[in-house]
Amino acid sequence: MPRDDQEIHLTHFFKGGIISGKTHKPPLRKGAFGIFPLSQRETNGVSLNSYSSALRTLKKIFSSANVESITFTGGEPLLAERFSELILFCRMKKASVSIITNGISDKPNQYKELVSLGVSIFTLPLHSYLSDVHDYMVRKKGALERVLNSIKTLQTLNASIIIDIVLTKINIGHLRQTIEYLQSLGINGIMLTRYNIGGEGLKHSNELIPSLEELKAGFSAANQAAKDLKMNITSNVCTPLCILNPNDYDTIPTFACAADIKRMPVTFDIKGNMRICNHSPRVIGNIFEEKLGKLLNNDYVRSWKEIKPEYCMNCEIYYDCNGGCRAASEQTGKGLSAPDPIIEHYLKNLNY
Repeated sequence: MPRDDQEIHLTHFFKGGIISGKTHKPPLRKGAFGIFPLSQRETNGVSLNSYSSALRTLKKIFSSANVESITFTGGEPLLAERFSELILFCRMKKASVSIITNGISDKPNQYKELVSLGVSIFTLPLHSYLSDVHDYMVRKKGALERVLNSIKTLQTLNASIIIDIVLTKINIGHLRQTIEYLQSLGINGIMLTRYNIGGEGLKHSNELIPSLEELKAGFSAANQAAKDLKMNITSNVCTPLCILNPNDYDTIPTFACAADIKRMPVTFDIKGNMRICNHSPRVIGNIFEEKLGKLLNNDYVRSWKEIKPEYCMNCEIYYDCNGGCRAASEQTGKGLSAPDPIIEHYLKNLNY
């Protein structure tokens, strides 16, 4: 589920991740990054929505790697302090920029400025064609109407748009209708995001997680819609292969979580704290206190490759899957020795 907080994060996507980049020279000399403005709260009097802190961390990252791409997300990046200036800095460094926004801002002049600065892709959520469902999922009345206004504004500016649909028990039953609705709006790119256990959603798992039958039916509906409507639909949250077989959904490209640091979405907040990905709760270290190469090669990072969950020990296709999202296992307090908690959820509820 979307978050209300607005703390800033910075993410690196290596080659093979969501955005392609290359690695060259030890370690991490070329790549694609993302900056995630998330929060305006204060901690010990220090604002977590700080232009100066974000710029300082960006400068540190650009000095540590040849950055090709930046993705800004949140929380809500359009609320970040001097946001356009952060984008301008990245563009002056010749990095391409994309933005993941909740679309609620609906400020035509701001979108116009962002497009003029060269933002390449805008990703917005539209979880259901039904306003009450979408608004309920994002916890804001009137949200769908404002997202639609944002889409229309961006279309008039000829911006590239990707729509993110988080799949939950609440909206998966009418996924086909939502996809058809999006096509009627002129949308061609859709990113399916399986609800990933963690954060505030831990308290509402039974409400949010669709049954295995519902999940498979939803993917089948999306797969058929991609064929029928000739739409580009991808699945961007890894799902264990013992839960979903991607071969059953041949029109939907899927992404598996990697165990190799060169393919992981390493995340930084505006203070330089680093995590293995934006779903992992564990801080590895700080880019201002240790060199990036040392952080990327510490014991914890290597353990992602070295630790194999006992449940997956005899799995012949483990290295195609790596146990699903083990950052979600960290979210539940079980650590890397456990596979994606979605496995336990389905096994427990289906009595396998």
